[in-house]
Amino acid sequence: MAKARRTTHRSTAGKKLYAVRDADGKFKDIQTFERAHRADLAKTSKAEAAKGKEAEDGAMARMIEGLTSLVPEAVKTLVVTFGSPILAGLTGPITKYVLDKLKGLG
Repeated sequence: MAKARRTTHRSTAGKKLYAVRDADGKFKDIQTFERAHRADLAKTSKAEAAKGKEAEDGAMARMIEGLTSLVPEAVKTLVVTFGSPILAGLTGPITKYVLDKLKGLG
């Protein structure tokens, strides 16, 4: 079975949309760009975080910045979550820099 794919469209208001199709080409879902991007970030961040200490620090930092740009209300939650002793041990210098930068925004 082939992977589901997205095609881009524009709403009448001009927002970028993705039409998600199944393997047979039938519409499964219509997503806004923001929703699709958040889902992509969540999927890649989950996979990267699962690597534990082998996770690429730069990738984690980019994902944190991406999430905060899409969901500004998440800044405090991300800072608190990555400030916990368990996750703090997994973060590298780049991620720590991004979190310190976000502390100034929260």
